[in-house]
Amino acid sequence: MADVTGRVYEAFIEYLLRRAGYRDEWTEGNAPQYLYEKHREALCHQDKSICPHAEECSAHSRVNSIPYGPWYDPDFFILKESVPAACIHVTHWSNPRSSKYKFWRTIEDHFQYKTQFGAGFLSINAVFEGTPAGTAPNLLRDTVAKYPLHGWDPAIASALVSSFDASLIFPRDYEILKKFAKALPPRMPSNPKARRLAYDQTWESLYAKDSAVASELDSCVALLRKAFGWSPHPRYSKPVIRKLQDKCFEGRKRSVGVKPTLSRYRKGIQHAFILREVIGDIIRAGATADDCLWRVLTNNSRFQTKNFRGLLGLPPSVSQGKINAVFNVLADIPVRMVKRVPQFLLVKSSGVGHSAWDSDFSYFVQTVRGLDAAAAKEFRNSLEALFADYRSAQGIPDVIRDLAEPDRVRKKVGYVFHHYVGQKNKAAFIKKLSDDLLIPGKNPPHQAVAKDAHNWIAQIILVAYGLGSIQAISNALPQKFANATGEELSRYGYMGGAASVTRYLLAGVPVGQVMSAKAALSEAQFYKVIGPLFSECIWEATQNAAARTAGETEFYYRHGKAARIISSSDLEPIKFLFRREVSQVGEGPRLRGCFNQLSTQRGWGSSALTTDASGLDPKTGAVIQTQTVIGRKHIADKTRELAARLRSLHITCDSKGDFSSSPDATSHFLVVDGDWPLESKINLYEAGFEGIFEIGELSLLAEALDNLSKIDDATS
Repeated sequence: MADVTGRVYEAFIEYLLRRAGYRDEWTEGNAPQYLYEKHREALCHQDKSICPHAEECSAHSRVNSIPYGPWYDPDFFILKESVPAACIHVTHWSNPRSSKYKFWRTIEDHFQYKTQFGAGFLSINAVFEGTPAGTAPNLLRDTVAKYPLHGWDPAIASALVSSFDASLIFPRDYEILKKFAKALPPRMPSNPKARRLAYDQTWESLYAKDSAVASELDSCVALLRKAFGWSPHPRYSKPVIRKLQDKCFEGRKRSVGVKPTLSRYRKGIQHAFILREVIGDIIRAGATADDCLWRVLTNNSRFQTKNFRGLLGLPPSVSQGKINAVFNVLADIPVRMVKRVPQFLLVKSSGVGHSAWDSDFSYFVQTVRGLDAAAAKEFRNSLEALFADYRSAQGIPDVIRDLAEPDRVRKKVGYVFHHYVGQKNKAAFIKKLSDDLLIPGKNPPHQAVAKDAHNWIAQIILVAYGLGSIQAISNALPQKFANATGEELSRYGYMGGAASVTRYLLAGVPVGQVMSAKAALSEAQFYKVIGPLFSECIWEATQNAAARTAGETEFYYRHGKAARIISSSDLEPIKFLFRREVSQVGEGPRLRGCFNQLSTQRGWGSSALTTDASGLDPKTGAVIQTQTVIGRKHIADKTRELAARLRSLHITCDSKGDFSSSPDATSHFLVVDGDWPLESKINLYEAGFEGIFEIGELSLLAEALDNLSKIDDATS
């Protein structure tokens, strides 16, 4: 199949715009114009007919040097007589499991453009790879029945296609897109303008030569024109947009003096956990790993290599061989990749005779060293309690052993290469792997090499073939299971998610605890069926991939184990730390905004598009969220998700599916860690957060909650 990517989808929409009579940004004329991945400045502060706060907001923003959004570019921005009129979002996905995140990110763009250009601004979503192959493109603005999109939770898919002024949905494996991708020249220009012209010329050539393509393109152009002819969705009425604008203006007033955040608490804490557990695994006796870790956290991050024993505070009773083993293991744990170059937890050579910790961990060490004595004592107690909690997480003891004991990983990889890598017989591969999978009540052969709680045999096969994502399995397994049993695989997944079955199989977690009551098979029957199908999916995924060497497989497997600790969502220290610091805060509620209400009203699902808050202040009712980003990676995505979730709480959906503004009854605060630029924090204030705090500012959060309580007392 030809390679159909996001650029191909965008080139397709651009060609439809051209055929519909729109001109690009460098073409002169009177026709309506589109901008590609660009936007005009917001109009809300320039025109009182768009936003009633325009005059006051303009003066406030100018005096305090607060920049304006929109903070993100839509894929296409439409101008009519130079006036912003509409936009097109291009939505596609490689990983259906991320559907809820994709939903919120696109909705935040939609909300921003409605807020900043007014209720009359048209927001269209073009959704690719959504419906079954062979179906015709579809145009809609709402649905009552569930509307499935490939791999998505049906409730989220239905909400997505109902949440814009219009949705254009295209099928999977769309034939004209495959023809276009195949017709592209082997080498495309690197210049963006020249590349876009090459795309256009390819479409023109196909249109002229292939009547089937021309007919299909004409139909799509007609759908696009029809979408542009619709008025904005009545859900986004002026009162609804006014509510979002009120919140936006309040947020801009709170943005005075806002500064970027640059912290490494989460990543540093995860590195500290790896360090502490490796020391404990190798040294075992003669020292306390917690003491060793604390000495590291309170000393220079760069040190003389010969003083490593002294840095850890290890007594003479601990052999030099064990100390060398700790040093070498830490210097061989890849904690991140920079342009495909591994960065290790411990940098062996950092100047003559010196070593140093990874830069992220070093940043954290500097933070800890800056704490006063009382804060440092409390922080150490918090870390030790947190790490005790970490050790109870699924499979973590096995992960630590894989990081601390290189020979253990070497034996695992050796077993996989002996039995599976290079296997040419499909039936033999499937039979062997099916019998070798770890399932409840079974002790398969691979456990004799390393007795883990998870299915390391399947994980290492995926790593050996460079299959970092389980998407190929998750895509194929549901249909295979349906063909074999006549049942939906989702009945055996967590909260009805078929993709979670693959994760459970890899992790060795029994599915019996999440199976639906509607499931026809018992747990034992399920495993008997799923084993060969799962093994067949892995076989098929490996057929188009070249195997790595054993050494490369060992490295990437250990890198994945480090990432299991550093990046996994179930090991989240920020919520834990803020709950200890702001002790009055209790468990957070599950928040249900307008899209969850719409899903519930329509019978699509009552649990879709909810938001689990991190904490709740029982006295004021204030809700606290926590969010970490790793460096600046994915910062735009996380900002958009947070902002859209909060904006949805300002809107209520009634039994008819109509939206109205929701009364203000709750204050929302956010605790962040990582690299958050100024624009992201302004975006979050505009969405409705009343305060944004770093981990080092938790005392200020406590003070803000106390002030809110005093205000409540005074007005009650």
